[in-house]
Order: sequence, then structure tokens, then C-alpha cells
Amino acid sequence: MIAATFVAARKAQLHLDGFPGELPHDRAAAYAVQMAQISTRGERVVGWKVAMTAAPFREAFGAERLSGPVFESRFVDARATGQAADWQVSDWSVIGGGFAAVEAEFIAVMAVDVPAFGRKPTPDEAADLIGTLHIGMELAGSPLAAINELGPFAVAADCGNNDGVVMGPAIANWRLRVNEDLKARMSINGDIVGIGDAARIKGGPLEAVAFLIEHLEARGLHLKAGDLVSTGAITGIHMVRAGDAVLADFGSDGQLRMGVI
Repeated sequence: MIAATFVAARKAQLHLDGFPGELPHDRAAAYAVQMAQISTRGERVVGWKVAMTAAPFREAFGAERLSGPVFESRFVDARATGQAADWQVSDWSVIGGGFAAVEAEFIAVMAVDVPAFGRKPTPDEAADLIGTLHIGMELAGSPLAAINELGPFAVAADCGNNDGVVMGPAIANWRLRVNEDLKARMSINGDIVGIGDAARIKGGPLEAVAFLIEHLEARGLHLKAGDLVSTGAITGIHMVRAGDAVLADFGSDGQLRMGVI
């Protein structure tokens, strides 16, 4: 019931006035709803987003990070739409009355099928499994405007509050660069709304990938070669609405531009 309602609302681009049923009371229940959404949509999952759990809810949730699926229809490889370091993304639709935000992120693409670890891998072990690291954006979105206020059980249930991912060009020599060197600046309608670097992600992007490997294994899932991992917001979570123009500027690593409709 909960999963079907979320899937129907997303498909129809309609907002929900409240959580559609009883709010999950633990992580297992929340991720069960997420898996039911994946099954109901019947669409290929091309990767996963990782996010920090909001601090006020972290103890009750029992984990400092959470994850959600990225569906094929809501993934854009911006490299196919632009040239040089300025990559124009087709307009992105949002649900009026729902939640909609953009986040500058770094996106890892797995080089191999990830083996079973039986534990959390080290950042170096995670790095050895990654083929490329890219500039990108997560489009956070849900039919439920208050999803973040309801907390991580609601967020995990509704696919990690993810509505899609945009991936730009690969970052040269990423393994030789420290997190502080991987920078981004986000602007909306010409106004700078956030500046940050990969060090803003606790432990950096590699720690996010390591978390996801362990987390998915506990759920009976594994990353495959070619899967993407959107590793977490580095400039903040920036609300958007129809008509906004978004620019994610990663300096010499490139730019991503997107219109919101």
C-alpha cells in the first residue's frame, strides 16, 4: 500500500499531503518499503545515492548514513549532451507541491562486480573497486514535501528521497587528489547558494562507497560493474522549483547546467 501509493504519485507527478500509511518504525521496515517500490516500478536500478542521516534522528535510526536507488529513467549522462567543460542537461521535471532540491555530488562508477566482504571495506579497498569518479548532481525529490521533517525512516522508505542523478565528466587523477581539492559551487538563478568540497562528506566519497558496499550486502544486494554511487552533498541541499536555472561549477573539473520545469 505505501510503496504503491508513492510509485503512483511519482508516475502521475502528484504530491502527497502526508505519509501514505503508518510510518516505518525501524530501518528494516523502512528499507522493506523501499524494496517494494523497486519491485513495483519494475525498472532497472543503475546505482544508489548515499546521504548522511540528519543528526537529530541518527540515534533513533541507528545509522549515520542511508541509501536509495537511482532508476534508469531518472539518470542522465550529461557527457552525451554537452561539450568541453560546460555540460547542458535537458530540463528536469519536479513534482509541484512535493519536495525538490539539487545537490552537487561526486559520483563513483564501479569497475567490477563487488565481491562479498562480510564487513565494511576500507576506503582503499573501496577505491580499488572504482573505475572512475565524476562530477555530478543529485536531484532530491519526493511527492511528500515534509519527507525530511518526518526523518530517515520516511526518507529511506521513499527511495532515499532521490528523484534522479546527473553525471558529468570523469575527474582526472582522482586517486591522487585529496578531498579538499575536489571543490564545487552551486548557483541557482545566478545566485551562489553553496560552496564546499569533498571533505564535507564524512570520510570523503570513498567512505560513502565503503558504507554502501556493507549496507547493500546486509540487504542481500551487491554493486555491479557500471553501477554508480552518488556519494553525498558537498555544498548543501538546495531547494528548487519550476523555472529555476541551476549551475553546479566544479572548477577545472567542469560544470553542469540544468533547467527545472
